[in-house]
Order: sequence, then C-alpha cells, then structure tokens
Amino acid sequence: MHEHRGNRLKQLRAFCQVVRLGSVTRAAKHLSSSQPAVSQQVRNLEQELGATLLNRKGPRLVLSSAGQELYEMAMPLLARVDRLPGTFADQHRGEARGELDIAVGPTTAESVLPEYLYRFHEQHPRGVVNVAVVSDRERVRRLRDFEVDIAFSAVDVPQLDLDFQPVFSSKMVLIAPQTHPLADERSVSIAEAAMYPAVTPRLVDSVSHRGEQYGQLPNRVAEVDGWGEIKRYVAEGVGIAFVPEICVAATDRVRRIPVAEYATPLVYGMLTRRGSPHSLAAESFVRIVNECAREG
Repeated sequence: MHEHRGNRLKQLRAFCQVVRLGSVTRAAKHLSSSQPAVSQQVRNLEQELGATLLNRKGPRLVLSSAGQELYEMAMPLLARVDRLPGTFADQHRGEARGELDIAVGPTTAESVLPEYLYRFHEQHPRGVVNVAVVSDRERVRRLRDFEVDIAFSAVDVPQLDLDFQPVFSSKMVLIAPQTHPLADERSVSIAEAAMYPAVTPRLVDSVSHRGEQYGQLPNRVAEVDGWGEIKRYVAEGVGIAFVPEICVAATDRVRRIPVAEYATPLVYGMLTRRGSPHSLAAESFVRIVNECAREG
C-alpha cells in the first residue's frame, strides 16, 4: 500500500484549494496549514497518481489537463464529504435540519428572497440558510466551486454544467440623474439614450447575456458590478443606465423613464449544478421557489 494513501483526502483538499485560490500561500492560509505542508501534499498526490497536476509559469500556477480532470472529479466529492453529517441527519430524520448556502444579488435579496426564506423556515424551522449577496460573476464561481448550493442570476444562454430555472422577470427602464436633460421625458428611445454617457453592467465571462437585454449602451463611461452600484453612479451624475424596473425604489435619487423598445424583460432564475445531487434542504428550497413563481 502506498504510504500516502491515508492522507489522500487531505491531499485532494490541498490540491483543490490551490486551484480554487490560485496560489499555495492562499490555500495554506485557508486550510490553516503551512505553505511547505500544502506543497508537499500536492507533490505526494502527483506522485501517487503518476501525473503532473500543476505547471508553474512564472508566478502563476496553471492546471494541466490531468489536473483539470482531477479537479472536476474531486470538488464534488469533497463537497459531499463536508456535507455528510448534515445530509445524513436530514435523510435519517426525513427533515431538512442542515445548512443551505445560496448566492444572490441585491435585486433578488431585496425583492423575492424574503418570501422564499419565510416559507422555508415555516416548513423547516431547524434549517439554516446562509445567504451571500455578491456579484454575478462571484455567484457563478461559488456555485461551480461547490461553495453554494443554489445561485440566482439573470442568464439567457444555457450552460453545459449549470441548469437555469426561470423564476421572475422585470422590464428594463432608463434611469437618469435628476437634473439630466432626459429626466423629464415621459419615454425615451434607445437611440436617444445612446447619445449620452452611460453606466453599464460588467458582463459575466462565464454566463452570457444579450447585450441589448442586459442594459448595454455604446457611450460607456463606467462599467460596474451590480445594479445597486449602477444606481449610485447615476445618482452622482456619472451617466444614465438601463436597469431592471424591479430594482428601482422610490427613495433612489434618480429619475425612472420608460423605454418602449425594451419588449423582452430581464429574466431572473435559479442556477444549480447539472447532475449534482441536492440535499433535502436544497430540494425543498427549489420547490418553494417554484411554488412562488407559479403563484406569480
């Protein structure tokens, strides 16, 4: 028997954290270990598997093809091991008492999430939902890295590794500073809006959006993560922006102007990992969200 097999789980965990965080130093800090120990665990794993997993190119660590294959196999395994106590307890009792991790944006957090959480805790008073309000890019990363069970996003192109379930939609409107030349218009065209400096959302690399649907304007002066930050930039006079109507509140220091040409609303939904088994808590949460969507 190979001398390192008893530490295989530690080796896999060290390797996956190095890949996820991009450096041995950050992985060691995350694992409360030392840099030499993490490096040795990765080397031992490479020796046992007989394959090079990471290539060093200058200061960067780059996954080899074998490393990519192992990472895709090991991440779901480690996630299931970490969740084993809670998953077993849920299955044994037939009740969701474990933790559920979800990632959302400010729009979802402020609009529909409170109702989902209320219904979930009504049905599972001992369940715990951990909510991370982060950027669109970060939501997708956390879902793919098994840090969360469910993410909410606005996507319109199917992903090979993720499933998307539409939940709610919102039409797009133009917002402008209160003293902007368009502020008192009853409606504007996209062509009229294109004449002015604009604040636009930063597109997510891993999830494609229609540029027209996602609020892109040609005269871009700032590209920002999150509708909340976009509203703040507009209020400060940086430019105008297309945003989902659902995220504009009466207290925002901007003018909301209808845009007739936006026939297609922005669709929000749940992202889950394709083919990945769900805990009882996740299954229940998905069911609750779908019930709310059907109720309108």
